[in-house]
Amino acid sequence: MSDAPIGSKCRSPSGHWNEREIEQLTEMWMRRVPCEEIAGYIGRSPRAVAIKAGRLGLSSRASHQMKIDTKPGSKAKLRNCMCCRKLFYSRGPGNRICLVCKCSEDWNAPQEFVLGGIDTLSR
Repeated sequence: MSDAPIGSKCRSPSGHWNEREIEQLTEMWMRRVPCEEIAGYIGRSPRAVAIKAGRLGLSSRASHQMKIDTKPGSKAKLRNCMCCRKLFYSRGPGNRICLVCKCSEDWNAPQEFVLGGIDTLSR
């Protein structure tokens, strides 16, 4: 990433985060840069940075899992959620659904599965 501040000129007029801002937030967050500094660099409020980090799954900086994910050779990276298509911090290729979608009613509702034409719930 470039060391030049992103600033508000790259920000969407609607307030939505663009891919460059998300990449910069993730990179700085993983280096444990304080929210206030990230906010000043990107041109957002510290609260907006903290909220976006949480939505990307970056909220627990001190967790053991985050330390593992930042090791060289880790497959952790930003990926698009297969449900909502929004970017989120994925811990590996098997993690393709964001936390927001996993917490939704649709995700947690009981599902009927049909295997080979046999209804598995009616047995």
